[in-house]
Amino acid sequence: MLYLSASTSAEVEQLKFEKLDRQDLSSFDCRDDGKDEQGLQEFIEKEALNYQQENLGVTYLILLNEKVVAFLTVAMTSIFVERMKEEEKLAGVPFENYPALLLGRLGVDNRFRHKQLGTKACSWCLGLARDLSKRIGCKYVVLHARDAVIPFYICNFFILSEAEKEKPTKLLYRKVA
Repeated sequence: MLYLSASTSAEVEQLKFEKLDRQDLSSFDCRDDGKDEQGLQEFIEKEALNYQQENLGVTYLILLNEKVVAFLTVAMTSIFVERMKEEEKLAGVPFENYPALLLGRLGVDNRFRHKQLGTKACSWCLGLARDLSKRIGCKYVVLHARDAVIPFYICNFFILSEAEKEKPTKLLYRKVA
């Protein structure tokens, strides 16, 4: 299933989202100048399949012309209301937290950076969250990001929570329409 929302470029039509199994990832490299400070390369090479087999999250490979160009991992979570901006809270809903889809990991192959793949992955996650909201309840997409990638997520309409501004990874969230 392709959950992309509101993009019609020819390149999007060529993208394929495929659940991680035992695909060959030997040519995939998402390290920055050989460094894996976010642990994304190590995750996709050594941890993602086990993580998935334990039902902790599901990793999807993003393929373009059968070549792995990116990946993302999703799981279910919740967001505490106290960590949200007042205008983002649901009026009249007295819960302490709201159901959410966690965008756990997102990595783009170095050769395919700056081609909107990360944005397309975020759009796919929002589409998945919309689908889930109709079937099981899901009101937000949330993620934790390091300072270096926060501007990317803000450009993709995620809101930075002020509640965790002192932590090494910051909480960002976006309401599912």
